[in-house]
Amino acid sequence: PPGPGAVQQRRPYYSVFPNASTITINGPWYNSVYQGLQSTLERRYKNGLSLLATYTYAHSIDNASGSSGTGALAIPDNRQAERGNSILDLRHRFTLLGDYALPFAKNAKGITGILAKDWGVNAIVVLSTGISNDITNSAARSNTGGVDRPNVVGDPTSGFQQSVYQWFNTKAFASQPLYTFGNLGRNVLHAPGRKSLDLAIHRDFTIREGMRLQFRAEGFNVTNTAPFAFPGLAFGSPTFGVISSAGLPRNIQLALKLLF
Repeated sequence: PPGPGAVQQRRPYYSVFPNASTITINGPWYNSVYQGLQSTLERRYKNGLSLLATYTYAHSIDNASGSSGTGALAIPDNRQAERGNSILDLRHRFTLLGDYALPFAKNAKGITGILAKDWGVNAIVVLSTGISNDITNSAARSNTGGVDRPNVVGDPTSGFQQSVYQWFNTKAFASQPLYTFGNLGRNVLHAPGRKSLDLAIHRDFTIREGMRLQFRAEGFNVTNTAPFAFPGLAFGSPTFGVISSAGLPRNIQLALKLLF
């Protein structure tokens, strides 16, 4: 339990095992629930074009996953207080996959045929919201030997101008009194989402029956949209709410593939 002074004397089995600081217990205390709507729209291959679109609207809830970034519960003796968004909670995800065999110069011969026919285009579009993230105190105030969370005193999602320097309303949080747990729930905010477009242009050259050489020019994240990482989640640190890193930028590669 929270309190002043040394933690060891407040451990539940201190009177029996005064030298034990950690006892691992396995039991059926954790649970999760997933609810989702999954939809698919498909245009099967016709006239050189095929499309596949998917959309998922879901909510994943549990009382343990990814807790406090370490897997340790902030309030280990109250499973209900730890019940919240799962670390895998991804509310919205849309994908569009397209494959188009370009119709140019199908019957052309000579140089025109070599340069213009048998080209194809592939595209993948991904739009999704971010996964949940857990805010904790940079310096624990409950004095339980583990992490804890601050108090929430406002709306973290409104009343501010969102940018990489302040991804959520950092003024919506405050330190709880010493030797107490904060009232902030687990995984209440979500990381930045993802917007990406990957394109590939390819051409097949028939070497002989059953063997083809394929040239590919591929672009990943061709719009160069920054895939932002998590903002700073430690309340009281200088980087709280600040996004300081991102994923891979635009990447282009050329490839030859032998199919047989």
